Order: sequence, then C-alpha cells, then structure tokens
Amino acid sequence: MDYADLSREELLALVTEQEQKLNELTNPPQNDWHSWFYSLLMIQLHGFPSVKVEREVVLGAQPPRADFVVIKEDDVVDLGLGIFRDLRKENIIELKSPDDALSEAVLWKVIGYAGFYLALNDISYRDLTLTIFRGSKPEKLFGALGDHIVPGDIKGLYKVTDWVVDLPIQIVVTTELEGSEYAGFRAISKKPALSDIEQIIREVLKETDQDARKWYRDYLDLLTSGQ
Repeated sequence: MDYADLSREELLALVTEQEQKLNELTNPPQNDWHSWFYSLLMIQLHGFPSVKVEREVVLGAQPPRADFVVIKEDDVVDLGLGIFRDLRKENIIELKSPDDALSEAVLWKVIGYAGFYLALNDISYRDLTLTIFRGSKPEKLFGALGDHIVPGDIKGLYKVTDWVVDLPIQIVVTTELEGSEYAGFRAISKKPALSDIEQIIREVLKETDQDARKWYRDYLDLLTSGQ
C-alpha cells in the first residue's frame, strides 16, 4: 500500500481499523522486528548524507552479526534525536525484541560484538559506541550493575558508566521514551498504542521527502500487517 497517495480521512480510517487488531498482535519472527526497526532508523537518519546504516554486519568467518552499524563520516554531525546525541564515528546498535532477554551475559555478548568490530576494522574504541534498544526495562540487569547504571538526560535512556569496560554503552528502554518524536520507537511493540500510530500518520502527512515516504511505507506495512 502506498500511504503517500492516501487522504487524511483514509489514513485515519486505517488507524481505526488497526485499533481492532492491536490486542491480537503476536510476537513476529526476529528478522521482522529487525526489518521494522531498520525502516525506523532509515526514517530518522536518511536525511544525513554523511551517515550510513549497515544491517546484520558480519563480524568474523563464523559470524556473530551486529544488528546494525551506524557510521558517521562526519562524526560531529547532530542527528537530531537526543538518544543519538552521544553517537560517535562508528556505532553498534542492537535491538532486543520483546521476548529477548537482556541479562549480564547478553550484555557481555554484545560487548564481544564490539570487540570483533574493533579488531576487524582497526579503529580506536574511542570512535565506537554501543547502544541496546529494548521495550521494557531489564530490571535484573540494572540491579546487577547497580550504581554503574545512570539515567541519561532523556527519560528512557540509561548509560553504563565506570564499569569494567571503557566503552560508551547506553540502553534505551523504548516504552519509557516521551514525546511525539519517539512515537515510532514506542510503536515497535506487540501492542502499539493508538496514539503513537496516529502520531506516525501525522508525520507521514507532513513528510515531503520521497525517500522518507518510502521508509514510512515500509514501517507502516510492517505495523499494519501485524508484523
């Protein structure tokens, strides 16, 4: 479906139809969660020519794979959203779907991805960041890390500080993010809120860039298909 061709009334009718389906959404395969998140990343970052997003980056002969790597050719460019404020030149982003665990062991595995990436690309750890997105707060992990987990200046953003690894690590709890600019992140869930879907539709109606509309179309197709 090409949402760019729909009128406001047709888009709102689509939202109303989807409201009836929200309680029936089931957990999609992992690749679909990643496709959904990828389309969101491209919506947010497509307008920055010096930034590229690589998906499922192979980290060795028998891979682990990093979900996403965001590379800023100009590492001082402002990507707009506060959750991206501290990104550096090279940035590994991991998405944990609603049923994926985020434990201390998983955190170490993701840090291992960063180690592979550093070794394979011969870059300094000072040029690398690690961000993990998850729908709900990993209470057990935060309890284990104790004072090393520090809330950021944005609700839902947490930083791992003064820990055993000298690498910038942040964890984004998407359900805690506030503001219309984060509707797309909150909506990547089993039961998106109707208010977030409506906000995304409003953004589609305002968008004039054809590349952005394409990514919005992919995002909404995954949303309205029940993923």
